[in-house]
Amino acid sequence: MKLWEYSGKSVIVYTKDGESIKGFATYNDKEDFEEEQDSLSIELSDQPIAICIYEDEIDHIEVLS
Repeated sequence: MKLWEYSGKSVIVYTKDGESIKGFATYNDKEDFEEEQDSLSIELSDQPIAICIYEDEIDHIEVLS
């Protein structure tokens, strides 16, 4: 999955455990953050927080227009 394609876009991320998270996506490169895998930070539209979701937790992503 090419997570960088979703950076800067409003998305709904569907996780493998059946949850969905809607918000503004920012790509996190694993090299920059010294992690084992890439991730997306999702800034929630209804709360002043962001959630980090790792690539292996994501089932699919829907881009909102």
